[in-house]
Amino acid sequence: MALTPFSAELPSLQTMPPQRWVAQMRALRERVADAAALVLDLEDTPEGALPRLQPIFDAYTALKMGADADYPRNSNVSVEMRIHGDALRCWVFPTRNYESIVFTEMGYWWANHAGVDDPNPNPHQVHRALMLRVLQMIPWANDDNIDQLAAIEAATRAG
Repeated sequence: MALTPFSAELPSLQTMPPQRWVAQMRALRERVADAAALVLDLEDTPEGALPRLQPIFDAYTALKMGADADYPRNSNVSVEMRIHGDALRCWVFPTRNYESIVFTEMGYWWANHAGVDDPNPNPHQVHRALMLRVLQMIPWANDDNIDQLAAIEAATRAG
């Protein structure tokens, strides 16, 4: 079964080897980006996309990585979707970083194509790259911080 933000079992840095946790966190982030990209594949207005995207990001930012129920959630970070004219603005709080995306006449959402490896991407690839950029604006979800958390845990376990 694939992990999603809605799964009962989430990666726990407390109970798994740090490098396995890193792989699980990255895989989870990829699945969340795919789920969010699917929403963008299906919706062509901010008004249609916002109510379907917000719960995905709410669930992701509410993750608890610890194995026990008392382990605190990751942070006080939230991703808030807002409609700004004809754009959908994805704000990350408290950092106040954001990504604005608009639906184009070409039939897909766009901000820019940074992060898309294919020189001729299909709309889903563009949407997925956009959503990965939003997810990586979350401080605990970017690659550098995931690696750093795993290194701290590994050092702690080593004594």
